[in-house]
Amino acid sequence: MPQERQFTCEEEGCGYSTAKRDHLVRHARTHTGERPYACEVEGCGFTAAKREHLTVHTRTHTGERPFSCEVDGCGYAAASRAYLVAHARTHTGERPFSCEVEGCGYATTKRFHLQSHARTHAGERLFPCEVEGCGFNANARGKLAEHARTHTGERPFSCEMEGCSFTAASRVQVTRHVRRLHTGERPLCSASPCASAAPSASASAAPSPSATGRASASAGSANGSGIFLSAALP
Repeated sequence: MPQERQFTCEEEGCGYSTAKRDHLVRHARTHTGERPYACEVEGCGFTAAKREHLTVHTRTHTGERPFSCEVDGCGYAAASRAYLVAHARTHTGERPFSCEVEGCGYATTKRFHLQSHARTHAGERLFPCEVEGCGFNANARGKLAEHARTHTGERPFSCEMEGCSFTAASRVQVTRHVRRLHTGERPLCSASPCASAAPSASASAAPSPSATGRASASAGSANGSGIFLSAALP
């Protein structure tokens, strides 16, 4: 039998209610912006509204990825169960979070991606860069964190392919790198109204010598190690 939702948010127009007082306390932070859990790694600056979010973040420093994809041959592992659930949708093609703006057609595997996308319609950019003279504003806190690394040079995400040494400022960049240079995976374009299929394997199997050279040079540059990878960009 479902528990009675006796704890209700008092924020005007919110409507949130829950059966547990501690859930209401955590929810209230979405209105106040309070983030009481801070990363203890020197120079990091990450803070979170929930302890479990800090636990997941800490794994970006330790490299721990305890949740593994069960699809044969995939090898993906995640720092949180939620990331694994979202990743599984790359195999099934499920994109359950859809934009409600008429004619948009945007759909995504993650709720927070949809929230960020919605701000592109509203024109909201709520997260400004604090570096003097920068002027950058982001529509998501994660985007601001990625941007901040353009100032610090931090590249905390690493390719796990043996011998690669590629690092990036965001996890998305590592995912793209792996697909383009190691697995050859070309997923469907998510941009509406594109949704175009990637070129077939036969179409991309034999790039021209000039294209191969450009791809190799690009791979070496992105790698940052001076080692040109043998795989060509598709």
